[in-house]
Amino acid sequence: MNCLYCNSPHVEKSNFLRPTIFNKRQFTYFKCKDCHTISIDPTPTEAEKAIMFSPVYHKTYYPEEVKFEYPEIFALAEKYNSTCKSLLDFGRGNGSFLSYFKEKGGYECTGIDYGADLINQLQRTYPGIHFYTSEQFSDADIKEKFSIIHLGDVLSHIDRPNDLIQHLITRYLDKEGIMIVEGPMENNFHLALVFRKLISGVYSFFFKKKMAGHIPYHLTFTTADGQKKLFEKNGLHMVYWKVFETAWPYNDKPGNSIASVMKYAIAKLSIFISNHTSANFGNRFIYIGRNKA
Repeated sequence: MNCLYCNSPHVEKSNFLRPTIFNKRQFTYFKCKDCHTISIDPTPTEAEKAIMFSPVYHKTYYPEEVKFEYPEIFALAEKYNSTCKSLLDFGRGNGSFLSYFKEKGGYECTGIDYGADLINQLQRTYPGIHFYTSEQFSDADIKEKFSIIHLGDVLSHIDRPNDLIQHLITRYLDKEGIMIVEGPMENNFHLALVFRKLISGVYSFFFKKKMAGHIPYHLTFTTADGQKKLFEKNGLHMVYWKVFETAWPYNDKPGNSIASVMKYAIAKLSIFISNHTSANFGNRFIYIGRNKA
């Protein structure tokens, strides 16, 4: 296989992430020697993605309330957007991001996501916003150019991120428009990652043949350098970049068990270090790039 991010053939089996079984198929993780992205092989089929990203997934991982970063993203959009107020959100989840922009700034909003059931639900919930599946959006032959294209927690779920970004830029981004991207960087250096790799190494040593049982929601696990190179080679000029730390996948509240308290302590320490260093130290990013066209 080749790296899903930089297409390099120089990959090796990952010692961090164990193979997992989903839908009676085995998925294995490989680390790129060039950009250090960890990619999955094989990638899930469209039918498997529809199972994974059902409305239940969005209710579980993206609750309906406004997320804490919406005001920050809105302020950045207002600062760097120099054209009309039109927003295309690819991978829209529960629709709350688009609703926030429409109510707060009067944006004309369009959202794309997997699955007809989810889109039908979003259309009923937010009748003033246009929602499409990716197939419906392509069939509609939209001619409009958008001043902002947003990808929130999307790239880690995509098996061809280069193709997606290039398609969105060339087909839908205004010549003076901006692309706002945010999401996880699970292989970027941060304290919690050190502990995760240590625990994974110990587990793999004692249970070498045991498969993991998780659903492979994330197809790539990236670094800060790998993310920035992806955007640069696809024709975007970076105008804003931020790396920060969140508790995920550790606990943001202490639990009752010793393990839960330890995970909480590690997460808090990792967040503290990220907040007090100027380095690319953290597990999430916000990127804004301007169209070079």
